Amino acid sequence: MIKIIFVPLPVGALGHQIMDAEQILFNIQQYKKMHKILVFGIFLSKPANQYHSKLIRSELIILPKFPLLYIHRILMRLSNSYSKLDAKIQGRGMEHYSKLTHLPKSSISEVMTFEEELKEVIDYFGQLPKLISFVCRDSGSDLLFSTTLAKECAYRNSSLEIFSQALHYLHQEGFTIVRLGRHNNLRMKGFSHLTEIQDIPSRNPDKMDFCISKLSDFFISTGSGPDIFATFFRKPIYFVNSPSVGYPQSPCIKSWFLKKLMVREHKFEPYIKLDFAKAISFLVDDSQLRKYLKSHDAILESRNGLEILEYVRCCLSDYRGELKKPLQYIQY
Repeated sequence: MIKIIFVPLPVGALGHQIMDAEQILFNIQQYKKMHKILVFGIFLSKPANQYHSKLIRSELIILPKFPLLYIHRILMRLSNSYSKLDAKIQGRGMEHYSKLTHLPKSSISEVMTFEEELKEVIDYFGQLPKLISFVCRDSGSDLLFSTTLAKECAYRNSSLEIFSQALHYLHQEGFTIVRLGRHNNLRMKGFSHLTEIQDIPSRNPDKMDFCISKLSDFFISTGSGPDIFATFFRKPIYFVNSPSVGYPQSPCIKSWFLKKLMVREHKFEPYIKLDFAKAISFLVDDSQLRKYLKSHDAILESRNGLEILEYVRCCLSDYRGELKKPLQYIQY
């Protein structure tokens, strides 16, 4: 007997949509080994990347939102077995994402071809460069929703200027740095060694995001949605000036260089760095970190340019296999 499954495709930011979809498709493939199934997908919100959504359409039968979305919701409420089945398909979370990175790349990533985009990259740079993808989170995406959200998430942001020395170093080492993220609010002034992804002319910008990511040797990220492309292609990723540790250890993620959690007991006292043993419970759970920052006189202090330069030097040495000891997974 053929089982019919309705799969609501993920709601949320770019990172969640891409990684959730990979998790869902993986779960479906596993389920197909045990049962004959017919799978229908429903986009619950506008896809964050149109090129990626086209690839999803090649894997699933996509249905219109109405009225099947409401039927799905009714079944979720009335049928316990249906909701359990949906839960298996929709399994979501950082633990799931981390487990995926131990597996080979998804079938979707394997079928991607970039002939036209490669030509566009060569036309723009004059040659096919050695690339590093760079993600520096600012308030751009948050401002699309509200100023309040942008303020609430400000602890996750980083100044571009603190990366200038590190990016100059990578440029001297022969790399071209492309900053991912099409809603970046700020640009680095007077710095010629950083290319914003939207500055590369392309007939298919959403596909260019994937192309640059696949071409890159590795990623450097403060922790934001576009770094999910590294996980998607199983590229090495080094987190720098990140507010929290978002993933369990995985083959892709090499190291987390964290901001400093600073606290004080009295208003007129200086902030002091919270001991790592006390800070770690907040640094590995972003929701707990946000609560702590709201309930205590605490701030996340950014690393300075020299600290980031030294960390990036180590990242490049690690990527080249030159370090005698493995890079620390968590650096605080």
